[in-house]
Amino acid sequence: MDETILTQPQLKTTADYKAAFAHLLDMVTEVEEKMQVDRAVIERLKVETHILRAESDLIKARTQERLDALMAAG
Repeated sequence: MDETILTQPQLKTTADYKAAFAHLLDMVTEVEEKMQVDRAVIERLKVETHILRAESDLIKARTQERLDALMAAG
Protein backbone atom coordinates (compact mmCIF):
# COMPACT_ATOMS: atom_id res chain seq x y z
CA MET A 1 0.00 0.00 0.00
CA ASP A 2 1.28 3.43 -0.88
CA GLU A 3 2.11 5.75 1.95
CA THR A 4 1.19 9.10 0.43
CA ILE A 5 1.13 12.18 2.61
CA LEU A 6 -0.08 15.39 1.10
CA THR A 7 1.58 18.14 3.09
CA GLN A 8 1.19 20.81 0.46
CA PRO A 9 -1.80 19.89 -1.69
CA GLN A 10 -1.02 20.28 -5.35
CA LEU A 11 -4.62 19.68 -6.27
CA LYS A 12 -6.01 22.38 -8.48
CA THR A 13 -8.87 20.98 -10.46
CA THR A 14 -11.96 18.96 -9.72
CA ALA A 15 -10.35 16.10 -11.61
CA ASP A 16 -7.32 16.27 -9.29
CA TYR A 17 -9.56 16.06 -6.24
CA LYS A 18 -11.60 13.23 -7.74
CA ALA A 19 -8.41 11.29 -8.50
CA ALA A 20 -7.09 11.84 -4.98
CA PHE A 21 -10.42 10.77 -3.51
CA ALA A 22 -10.50 7.66 -5.72
CA HIS A 23 -6.99 6.80 -4.52
CA LEU A 24 -8.09 7.15 -0.90
CA LEU A 25 -11.09 4.89 -1.56
CA ASP A 26 -8.77 2.31 -3.11
CA MET A 27 -6.57 2.43 -0.02
CA VAL A 28 -9.60 1.98 2.24
CA THR A 29 -10.70 -1.00 0.17
CA GLU A 30 -7.25 -2.57 0.50
CA VAL A 31 -7.31 -2.13 4.26
CA GLU A 32 -10.81 -3.61 4.51
CA GLU A 33 -9.75 -6.63 2.45
CA LYS A 34 -6.74 -7.19 4.69
CA MET A 35 -8.95 -6.89 7.76
CA GLN A 36 -11.27 -9.56 6.37
CA VAL A 37 -8.33 -11.91 5.79
CA ASP A 38 -7.04 -11.18 9.29
CA ARG A 39 -10.49 -11.85 10.77
CA ALA A 40 -10.62 -15.23 9.03
CA VAL A 41 -7.20 -16.14 10.42
CA ILE A 42 -8.21 -15.02 13.92
CA GLU A 43 -11.39 -17.10 13.80
CA ARG A 44 -9.46 -20.16 12.57
CA LEU A 45 -6.94 -19.73 15.38
CA LYS A 46 -9.75 -19.44 17.93
CA VAL A 47 -11.22 -22.74 16.72
CA GLU A 48 -7.81 -24.42 16.78
CA THR A 49 -7.19 -23.11 20.30
CA HIS A 50 -10.55 -24.48 21.45
CA ILE A 51 -9.72 -27.90 19.98
CA LEU A 52 -6.26 -27.93 21.57
CA ARG A 53 -7.71 -26.91 24.94
CA ALA A 54 -10.24 -29.75 24.76
CA GLU A 55 -7.52 -32.25 23.83
CA SER A 56 -5.30 -30.99 26.65
CA ASP A 57 -8.15 -31.28 29.15
CA LEU A 58 -8.78 -34.85 28.01
CA ILE A 59 -5.10 -35.77 28.37
CA LYS A 60 -5.02 -34.13 31.80
CA ALA A 61 -8.11 -36.05 32.95
CA ARG A 62 -6.73 -39.39 31.69
CA THR A 63 -3.40 -38.73 33.35
CA GLN A 64 -5.13 -37.87 36.62
CA GLU A 65 -7.17 -41.10 36.41
CA ARG A 66 -3.99 -43.14 35.93
CA LEU A 67 -2.27 -41.38 38.80
CA ASP A 68 -5.29 -41.97 41.04
CA ALA A 69 -5.33 -45.66 40.07
CA LEU A 70 -1.61 -46.01 40.77
CA MET A 71 -1.95 -44.24 44.13
CA ALA A 72 -4.87 -46.49 45.10
CA ALA A 73 -2.97 -49.65 44.12
CA GLY A 74 0.17 -48.65 45.97
